[in-house]
Amino acid sequence: MSHLATPVDPPTARPSFDKFVLFDVIPHEQLNKQRRALMFFLQLAITSERTLVLPRARLLRRVGGSFAKEAEYVRWSELFNISLLQRRHSVMDLETFLDEHGQVETLVPISGCEPTAEATVVQFNGLPVRMERTECKSGHRVGSRLMSEPSRSIAFLGTSDQAAPSTVAPLRPYVRYEQSIYDTARDFVQRTFGTEPFVAIHWRRTDFLRVRTTQPGVLQSADDVVTHARQLMARHGIKKVYLATDSDDAAELAVVTAQLQPARFERAWAAEGLQAKAALANVEIAICGMASFFLGTKTSSYTLAIVEERQAVFGFAADTASNMDTPPVRATDKQEL
Repeated sequence: MSHLATPVDPPTARPSFDKFVLFDVIPHEQLNKQRRALMFFLQLAITSERTLVLPRARLLRRVGGSFAKEAEYVRWSELFNISLLQRRHSVMDLETFLDEHGQVETLVPISGCEPTAEATVVQFNGLPVRMERTECKSGHRVGSRLMSEPSRSIAFLGTSDQAAPSTVAPLRPYVRYEQSIYDTARDFVQRTFGTEPFVAIHWRRTDFLRVRTTQPGVLQSADDVVTHARQLMARHGIKKVYLATDSDDAAELAVVTAQLQPARFERAWAAEGLQAKAALANVEIAICGMASFFLGTKTSSYTLAIVEERQAVFGFAADTASNMDTPPVRATDKQEL
C-alpha cells in the first residue's frame, strides 16, 4: 500500500492580490467537474495575478435519470484542503469576499448575455450577488483578455470550462481533499488489506446505461468486469479486490461478488445527507488511489479523478491505471471458438 505523497514544499504563504476572479459552473456539473473547473480558473488567477474566489461546492441530488433543480451548498473548505491550496496561490471563499466587498464589478455570463452598465442582482452560486455591470464575450471558452481589464473583480457565470491535462498536472497536488478523507481511507485499507497489494475497480452503471450505450468499451457487464479483474490480478499475482460502483442491480452485483469477493466501503446512503454522500464518494476515490493497480470506466469523470489522485497525491506511475475497454475474451469464449 502506498502512503500519502507530500507535495513539493512551497512557501507557506503566497502574496495576496487586490484583484479577484470568481466563477460559477453550469448547474448540472457534479463535484469532480467542479474541481476541474476550479483548476482552470486557478491557472487564470495565477497568470493574471488575481485572488481566486472559491465558489461553494454545489451538491446535487439525483432524481431518476436527472438531477433535482434544488441543490445544497457547502464551503469548499468543508470538503477540500484550503490550507494546501493557499500554498500555491491566494484564494478566499465566496462568503468572505462578499462580506469584505459586498459586490462584483463585472459579470460575464457565458450564455444569454445582454451587456449593461447598470447594476443588477443575479443568483450566483446560489446567492444573490450585486453586479455593477455586465459584459458579454464571444466564443465559448473563457480567455485571458478579460482578465487584464481594470475591473477589480470579474465573475464568470455558467461556465463549463475544464482544466486540460497539461494544466492539471502541476496544480493537482495542491487541490486535495481535507485530511479526514485520507485518514478514513487509510484506516479502511489498513484494516481490510493490511500490507497486501490490491486491485481497485470503478464500475460505472446507472445513468451510463442510458447515455453511453453507443460508445464502445464504456459499458461493461458483470462478467466483463470479472474477466478484466482476473486478467490483471493474474498478471501481477494479486488476490485482493476493491470495488467502487454505483450499480443498484442486485443480480449483477451478485455475479461480481461471487467471483471476486471484493471489499467495499459501505455506509447507510439513504439515511445521510448530500454532504455525507459526497464525503463517501471522496473516500472511495482515495481508496482507489491507494490501490496497487486500478481499472476504471471510460469517459467517467469519477475515474479521471481517481487517476489524477493516484499520480498527483499517491505517486503511482501512469501505467498502474487503465480503463476497461473492449470486453476481454473469456476462457469459455475461447472454447466456443
